[in-house]
Amino acid sequence: MDWRLLILLTAIPLTGCDTAPDYRFKMTPEVETPVGLERFSTVRQVVQTNALMIGSREAPAFSRDVEGEALALALPESADVYALLGPPGDFPEDVALLTDPTLHGLDRIRARIEQVGIYDLPRQVDRGDDRIRSGWPRLARFTRPNDPTSIVELDPDALPGGARLKPITIEITEEPVSNDIPRRLPWLADRRTNFSSVRYPTTDALAVTANRGMFTTASQEALARSRSGAP
Repeated sequence: MDWRLLILLTAIPLTGCDTAPDYRFKMTPEVETPVGLERFSTVRQVVQTNALMIGSREAPAFSRDVEGEALALALPESADVYALLGPPGDFPEDVALLTDPTLHGLDRIRARIEQVGIYDLPRQVDRGDDRIRSGWPRLARFTRPNDPTSIVELDPDALPGGARLKPITIEITEEPVSNDIPRRLPWLADRRTNFSSVRYPTTDALAVTANRGMFTTASQEALARSRSGAP
């Protein structure tokens, strides 16, 4: 059998009563500044698709995609700081909205969505394989606002103007998905992939790897429509 056909057949979208529901979550960082506490929020949507794994007797699997954008932290007397989107497969609500470990599949997803309240996003997460990773999003800013290649990564404990990142919370919500980035960064519509063509180490690794997907999941066409004011 052609290997491409085999890969195609391993995940077939399903319809029916056991559908993994889409949901939205709000992420709210709190920032301590010299003039007081500031709170910023963004809403993202998780779109889930049922997929039956051929040859498996287990319950259907669920593929997930995030729709949303980076969060701009408009700090006093400072250029915007951005809490970036994570890579594909990064779901911060999974870390914050802990569920009964005995639940699996659709039951686990529903239990997560039905949680009411505000939950802290851990700063560090144990992957279970002797590796600790950050549970918080990467923070960055542009030293020259209209130059995407001027992006630099920031330390959450040493933000511009003497600010520092405090707890980040997650909650399930029905609020609309945020759409603020096209207004703040109109030049994103002109960028297809990476911001820089540099492919060797620089003083800031983010300057090499930064791309449009860290700021929005919207397509280049959708960003262009937003910039022009078209629906």
